[in-house]
Amino acid sequence: MLAGTGNMVGGVLRNTINQVLTPDHFRGRMAAVKSIFTIGGPQLGQFESGVVAALWSPAASDLTGGLGALLVVWGVAMVPKVRHFRLADDVAQLAG
Repeated sequence: MLAGTGNMVGGVLRNTINQVLTPDHFRGRMAAVKSIFTIGGPQLGQFESGVVAALWSPAASDLTGGLGALLVVWGVAMVPKVRHFRLADDVAQLAG
């Protein structure tokens, strides 16, 4: 339940950021890129889990999936624009 709640809150925040900060002429492209990641990402994770579980074990699948998720989060957090992002600051900047 908590994971689902966190996912919903994250989805609302992502959609808000996309709508507020994306220029009108890029919104369609941005929606397409977002769809690739939100639809394709979980399927890629399911594929990885199945392959690793078949080759080694379900426990190894859990471990590699968790490590992969942590590495992705770490990689995104290392991007300075992501780490220092504040929606209020960017909205104020757009408003002039």
